[in-house]
Amino acid sequence: MTEWGIDLHMHTRCSDGCFSPSELVEQCARHGIYTMSITDHDTVAGLEEGIAAACRQGIALITGLELTAEFEGELHILGYGIDPS
Repeated sequence: MTEWGIDLHMHTRCSDGCFSPSELVEQCARHGIYTMSITDHDTVAGLEEGIAAACRQGIALITGLELTAEFEGELHILGYGIDPS
């Protein structure tokens, strides 16, 4: 658990995480996270399910994405508040 109840960099099975979006939200609720962001690698596939689960759990979910880019090596760029559609 984070000391502040916020985690803005989490992945689901849609990229390289261990949980489905719903399971990840449930884990966050269980561990005192009240604000979260799903930032899967190069996909928004889990956001719709994650948003619905967050609504059911009373958790604020900030939409996000971790983009992979190339510039003198591989970069990972986090984007927040994106429109998943």
